[in-house]
Amino acid sequence: MKKTAFVPSPDILEGRIALSSGTGGAAVLREHTLNQAVAQIEGGFARFAHDRMNYTRLEFDLAKAVGRIPWNRRDGLLATVEFDVQDLKGRVDAGETHPIKTEMRIAVGQLEQFVKYEVANGVIKLV
Repeated sequence: MKKTAFVPSPDILEGRIALSSGTGGAAVLREHTLNQAVAQIEGGFARFAHDRMNYTRLEFDLAKAVGRIPWNRRDGLLATVEFDVQDLKGRVDAGETHPIKTEMRIAVGQLEQFVKYEVANGVIKLV
């Protein structure tokens, strides 16, 4: 019987947010975590395109991706990304060319714009 090697995994909260008094009460977001969220959005759309266009799964994947970003629910990022799935349905039904790529770019842009706005307002500190 072959034994697998122990691979340490990060703590459940590691890589997410940390509130720190040294940042003036702003939530700390690591650039690595932001990059992972972007990759998860892209992966969710890729899975959607290649796996029978499951809108429910896409919505779950996008919610999971933005769930890593501080204040995503309070400041509307989650609702915006969930609306993107409904918008995608309309684009696909209308027969638009490349609707999945378009919506993926929009979702990534919304994420990046949200983080820039929150950083500019001092709500999030990007490290």
